[in-house]
Amino acid sequence: MIEKLKTGWTIQRALFTGIGGYVLWDSFQHKEWLGVFLGIYFLYMGIFAKGCASGTCYTAPKEEVETSSIEVEWEEVK
Repeated sequence: MIEKLKTGWTIQRALFTGIGGYVLWDSFQHKEWLGVFLGIYFLYMGIFAKGCASGTCYTAPKEEVETSSIEVEWEEVK
């Protein structure tokens, strides 16, 4: 657990941590309790590398098949 906190920091993870901390602090200052929960969520994702902060939200695009190179043979059925 400690190793996960020390390693694997990316720009995205640092942004999640920073934005989460800012939202948490600002919401707490203005007593916006829904914002406090939102800040805790982003801070959690950033610190513990969960969700999108760990880069698991990216899905690679599907490979496109060239239709012009596929040879189709037709047979008439009577």
